[in-house]
Amino acid sequence: MQLTKRHNHISSNGNIGEESNFNIAVNAKMFRVLSDTMYQDKIGSIVREISCNAKDAHTEADTPKLPFVIHIPNALEPWFSVKDFGTGMSDTDIRELYTTYGESTRDHTNEVTGGFGLGSKTPFAYTDQFTIISIFDGMQRTYVAVINDEGLPVLNMQDERESSEHVGLEIHMAVENDDFDTFRTAITKQLRFFKVKPTLENNMNGTEFTDLFDEDSIEFQNDDIIMYDGKHSRPVRDLCVVQGEVGYPVDIDLLEGITDEVKEFATAIDKKGAWFEVPIGVISVTANREGISYEPDTITSIISELHRISTSICKIAIDEINAEKLVWEKCVIFNAQITVIQNAIVSSVGDLSKVMNGAVRATKTKRMALKLDKLKLAGLKVVQFEKHEYRRRGGRYGDNNWRLSRTELSTPTVDNNTNWNGGSFLYPSDHYHVFIRDTNSKPIARLKFYVGENDSPKMLIIESVFGGSTEATIKNAACALGISESRIRKVSDMEAPAVTSNGTPAGKRARGYAYYKSCITYNSKEWKPVMDLDELGTAVYVGMERHCIDIDDDARQLMNMARDDALGYPVVAVNQQTLGRIQNGKIGEDLITPAEALAPIKENVKALTPAYIRFLTLTRFCDVVEDSNVLRWMKKAKNDQVSSDILAKVERLRVKAKSIKATFEEYEYYIQQVADVDTRTVTLKAAEAAERLAERVDAKYPMLQHLNLYHDTNKDDAINYINLVDNAC
Repeated sequence: MQLTKRHNHISSNGNIGEESNFNIAVNAKMFRVLSDTMYQDKIGSIVREISCNAKDAHTEADTPKLPFVIHIPNALEPWFSVKDFGTGMSDTDIRELYTTYGESTRDHTNEVTGGFGLGSKTPFAYTDQFTIISIFDGMQRTYVAVINDEGLPVLNMQDERESSEHVGLEIHMAVENDDFDTFRTAITKQLRFFKVKPTLENNMNGTEFTDLFDEDSIEFQNDDIIMYDGKHSRPVRDLCVVQGEVGYPVDIDLLEGITDEVKEFATAIDKKGAWFEVPIGVISVTANREGISYEPDTITSIISELHRISTSICKIAIDEINAEKLVWEKCVIFNAQITVIQNAIVSSVGDLSKVMNGAVRATKTKRMALKLDKLKLAGLKVVQFEKHEYRRRGGRYGDNNWRLSRTELSTPTVDNNTNWNGGSFLYPSDHYHVFIRDTNSKPIARLKFYVGENDSPKMLIIESVFGGSTEATIKNAACALGISESRIRKVSDMEAPAVTSNGTPAGKRARGYAYYKSCITYNSKEWKPVMDLDELGTAVYVGMERHCIDIDDDARQLMNMARDDALGYPVVAVNQQTLGRIQNGKIGEDLITPAEALAPIKENVKALTPAYIRFLTLTRFCDVVEDSNVLRWMKKAKNDQVSSDILAKVERLRVKAKSIKATFEEYEYYIQQVADVDTRTVTLKAAEAAERLAERVDAKYPMLQHLNLYHDTNKDDAINYINLVDNAC
């Protein structure tokens, strides 16, 4: 990067003495200033500077799309390295550039990023030693840059050999264990604007670069700028200017001379997160390249670029608005813009109402709104619906089942949409679907079906209060809304559904509703409609009143089994009229009551319940004993080859419980669903038996009561004591 040079004209009065030049002292103190203290983010600067040098090397070699290689440090391979495949460096270049601060071969061109002659020495900000491997002209040379005893850096060649590998340069440095994560983070943060990302070696943690072009977080994008949505997941959090594929945050407060209009735009996109790119050399950066150097030329360039971007975006939007004649379309274009651009348009235009043909900007939403007084004067009423306002049957949201009554369809709602001064307003957008209600033939069914088939529509249903022809109503509505007649459709032109919203054929009524696995309510609106009960075969029927199921213990148990796919046949709910016909034998000869369905299950459960209770008692007894503090130490003692009658007894009871379970295991699910087993009493009895056993243990090993059995610190003492008692016995 070409560095800006100042040309000062010197004038003086009187006698001029001998001119003296300034020099930089070569000592450890000055070296520390240039290599260490000037960097606030040492690891980030190392990653950025060495990577930029590798990228520049590929640019000089005319291979800018070739990725260089970064080795990520971890516990197995604790080093960081950057390897490029550019032009390489000769022995002379290495010795001149790596031993001279301020020396650079890239300060004469804006094709590359480097130029200060400091970046190649950044490893000294972290370590006292790093390695340079250069492949050039068929030779591989290895150098070690190290800080000597006097605190000064020196360069030593360690190895020289012939090599057939591609020319290039590799920088290699050791990394402390505590800094592995910091290096991984620095790689993704510092190189996020690189168009060609490096190849990552030893990437065992799955380090990935953030996608700056992730559409989910982008709110606006064109060839000049990318703006994000301001949410936590956005990849760029502030306003950044990108130069040489390195991003520099812009401090708006330091932009002296910025106009209010540009500052408002810059502040808005700074809060959201945004970035734009400038050619290398347009802005000056600090020597450590961690930020912008706010010199007059740089400030002017940034302000000029922000003004150009803002003006360009506004011009495109304003030209689109002016190209439309209808006020509805003008509002649609304005309302489609993000808030940042809307504000920029207002600042640019001034009196927006002249451009918008009388539409006004709402004070709360800041969108362009249409006043609906003309609709009233034209004798029109408007009902507005959004998809999220339709409630699915049963109180849950869904895709097709919407609640909409004729009363709601006939009641104006837009008039209630007041925002200020008691007026009624509408905010045009492409999401609005405008209809004229011209028919009483299934209008609700048509609207429900249309809503279900379209993604998130906002619907305006317009109807004439005074009657008249449909064509006249369309013309009046188009004039009042400032909308094209082609945007207005007829309700009669909407498709009438072949089936109702719950899936039954139109014009027919379901005979029942079948309970199925994914149901979570006892309201049959959530169940599957059944048109012919005789086609079900064997099924359990229950009654319902207005879709509310008649639930008793038998019905609840059966529906739980049906939910778990353990019943084998469906449960169907029927209304009271159909229930009477089933009970009179007119339909559903294969249908059975819950009691009839549960009878064989209960008979088997009754025979197997005692074995189940015995199994629970033994199992919970063993659990209580093994969880006791004393038995914890008995187990440890057993590991030391000390026998224990209690542990042996528990093991025998486990085997016995397992054999008992085999007699009812196939029917265990039904026992748990149907049997009336008081598990609390079973657990209590098991605990009482375990307590009696614990008392026997306490009597045999009384000293254990005085040890803290919750910690292993007393392990040896407890085991020795148990061994002593057992051996004495």
